[in-house]
Amino acid sequence: MKFPGGVVGQEFTEATDRAISILRDNRYVTLATVDPAGPWAAALAFAPAAPNYLYFASQNDSRHGLAIAGDPRVAGVIYNSTITSDEADGVQFSGTATAVEDDDQQLLLFLKRTGDLLIDPLEEEFAFFKQAEGLTLYRVTVDAAFVLDQKRYIEEAVDAREEVNVARLFAETEARYAG
Repeated sequence: MKFPGGVVGQEFTEATDRAISILRDNRYVTLATVDPAGPWAAALAFAPAAPNYLYFASQNDSRHGLAIAGDPRVAGVIYNSTITSDEADGVQFSGTATAVEDDDQQLLLFLKRTGDLLIDPLEEEFAFFKQAEGLTLYRVTVDAAFVLDQKRYIEEAVDAREEVNVARLFAETEARYAG
């Protein structure tokens, strides 16, 4: 039987190392918010940045945008939906989200790091974003993150979580963009 991150008999991969790999290799986050109508989840393209941020863009009148304006607490998961269940792993996190107002530097960072998803050249996407009505850049400050506890999953068949070092997760993910 396989387990997330390897096969039985191999060493278990350290939680933060797996989280770094997941954050680097995946482009979308499922973000959960809550509003007076109840919980809501949205799939969004994201860009990570040190010290502990995830950026995404959305309409400020979307259900999750309105929810964030009312209650900034969020939770989410980043995972690869194309792998088998025996290989499945993901980063689950909690934090707070805020709209980023008129900060060209943070907007450019987001656009550059999601550049492979953009339709037009960076300069055109930047200009479009700046003039688009209601389009907003959001920043999630990740407070806590977790991955599957591989050892308990294999040895005890328990679906438990292992905490990730958030500072190291984002520092090492940031290093990807430095080169």
